[in-house]
Amino acid sequence: MEKLSDCIESGISVDHADPVGETPLFHIIGAGSEKAFELLMANGADIRLRDGQGNTTLHKAVTFGRREFALQLIEWGLDINATNKVGATALHYAVRSGNLGMVEFLVEKGAEVEVKNADDISPAQVAQAMSEQEGLSGPMGRPILKNQMNKIMSALTKPTINK
Repeated sequence: MEKLSDCIESGISVDHADPVGETPLFHIIGAGSEKAFELLMANGADIRLRDGQGNTTLHKAVTFGRREFALQLIEWGLDINATNKVGATALHYAVRSGNLGMVEFLVEKGAEVEVKNADDISPAQVAQAMSEQEGLSGPMGRPILKNQMNKIMSALTKPTINK
């Protein structure tokens, strides 16, 4: 946190991207540091920037299960249905990570469940394919159980009342 403050004070842009296109905001979201997140936002970090793969900061928050950041990004107007270079939305990422809570959260917030990626695959189709496989793991090697994918498929197919 102190190093981040020093960089900002020295005039380094809060939106300076690394070689893969990630700005400090991407790294802070991945690390889960709320104080650093607040510091970057207070200093004008742009939530709409994308990394080299076209991922948004919401894709990053979802990948790492950072619901609190995802909520703030959505509330600040980041497009919940933004796609990256392969057409994947944050909901595709939530499904692939096996995070039922994040899937339910995104659907509740208005994520489109029928959006298809560049391979013409929807989040529900990702869940279906994953439910038929054994030994899957999500981010940081966490195992994903078939039962979890079945619950995710259910969350993607039940109607939502409040978007």
